[in-house]
Amino acid sequence: MFEISSNFTGEMKEKVNFFYLRGAFKYQKLGFVDRMMMNVLRKKLLKKKPEELDEDSKGLLAAYENPIDWTDRKAIEPIVKCIKEQ
Repeated sequence: MFEISSNFTGEMKEKVNFFYLRGAFKYQKLGFVDRMMMNVLRKKLLKKKPEELDEDSKGLLAAYENPIDWTDRKAIEPIVKCIKEQ
């Protein structure tokens, strides 16, 4: 998962609740600029040996051909719980 430690001070992390929700990826629906940026990433990943790729990178490469959806409705439960507790 994405690392927040370097982006926020200790004080900020104490005052703010953080939640991580994944989305979906459908290359064909991206706009021109986003497709160009994703092509740069794809080329960079394809230059690596297959054994050097982590599972997320392998999944992303596969998603160029077959759209993927990482959304999970259960992921909102911590957000709802946090709101109810306030």
